[in-house]
Amino acid sequence: IPNISITTDLIVGFPGESHQDFLEIKKNISKISFSQMHVFRYSQRPNTPAEKMRNQVQGDIAKERSHEIRELAKSMGKKYTENMLGEVYQVLIENRADNGVYIGHAENYTKVLVNSDLNLENKIVKVKIIKNNPYSVAGVMV
Repeated sequence: IPNISITTDLIVGFPGESHQDFLEIKKNISKISFSQMHVFRYSQRPNTPAEKMRNQVQGDIAKERSHEIRELAKSMGKKYTENMLGEVYQVLIENRADNGVYIGHAENYTKVLVNSDLNLENKIVKVKIIKNNPYSVAGVMV
């Protein structure tokens, strides 16, 4: 499927995660090249099985790993949206931001921003992508 959007959520620093595990995670993430990732740092919760697990990852290590994965995710997101430049997508406009920009999602679930003087809410419009960011693109109606 051309330009399919594959996303994931990832918890970094779960008890027992070794340095080698982390390197393997980074390698696999890079192979898959997700279009978007939600990265969470494990945080201990009282009265959970994980709280009692040995080999808790130190907070500063988990924080650094989380930062590394977020940077990797940002880079992959930018690369993904780069492939959308110049292409036309069907976009479902969902709402209008306070600054007047309409926000919607393309058929590949990428967030799309578009300016218009028309009321586009709850409409499907064709948008040519002219600018990309790591987590969204901007375009003009065609």
